[in-house]
Parts: sequence; C-alpha cells; structure tokens
Amino acid sequence: MIRSQSGYMALSADAQSASSGEWAIVARMSTKPNQALIYLKVPPYLQQMREKADLTQRQLAARTKLTQWQIARIETGSRRIDIAEFIEFCAGCGVKPTQALDELASYRR
Repeated sequence: MIRSQSGYMALSADAQSASSGEWAIVARMSTKPNQALIYLKVPPYLQQMREKADLTQRQLAARTKLTQWQIARIETGSRRIDIAEFIEFCAGCGVKPTQALDELASYRR
C-alpha cells in the first residue's frame, strides 16, 4: 500500500484482469467506513446544487475561491471538501450553508 497526499493507493487485481494475473493501481479515499457511507451523498448533492443554480463549474469557480479543477474533483468525490470550501461553494450557488447542511443531514435519517 502506498500513501499519497490525497489518500491511499493500493495494488489490486480487478475482475477482468484477475484471470490474466494483471494488477492495477486503485485509488481509495482514506476514511473510516462509517464516514465514507455518509460522505457518498455529499458530492452528488453539491453537483445538484450547482446545476440548480444554473452554473457551470467554471462559473462557480469565478464566484468562489475554488478552481474549476477543485470543483470537478469535489463533485466526483475524488477530493473531500472542507467546511470553509463548503461555505464558499454554497455562497457561490446562492444557497445558505445552514440550509444545505440541514438537507444533507436529512439524507442520513
């Protein structure tokens, strides 16, 4: 297992190449199992929020301190968003962060 800045990288055989003995590098988000399940709902929620605001990733980047690349990685789940970035993201979409957190919390129930 290899530790990188964004998480862990592991050598793993995928289903197709396992029979031929090939190995692939698989990126994994370094999280506790229970946190990973809860976080799975965050990236699609943020993407929907941006789309409801009728913004492209570039337009949202221009309104925030985030880059388009960061927004793309956040929305795909390959990068976690911290609380300061979450507030920026919400403000850029014209949504109150408290409202967004309430909606996300309701998905947990």
